[in-house]
Amino acid sequence: MGRVLKCSDVHLGCKFEVRGETEEEILRQHAEHAKKEHKLTEIRPEDWESARKAIREEVGRKTATR
Repeated sequence: MGRVLKCSDVHLGCKFEVRGETEEEILRQHAEHAKKEHKLTEIRPEDWESARKAIREEVGRKTATR
């Protein structure tokens, strides 16, 4: 089971979600999103910490089977 970070947990009104297996992977993708979509030129240490704290274990997500 993976982990998820919902941007709305750190930036109200944004529906972006990132999934991954590691905290580093999720934070990297979230930082790319924040720079591109929210026009952040730098991510402050407190922003990294807020994002890190918002990462949750993903529960009950169904995956497609063939």
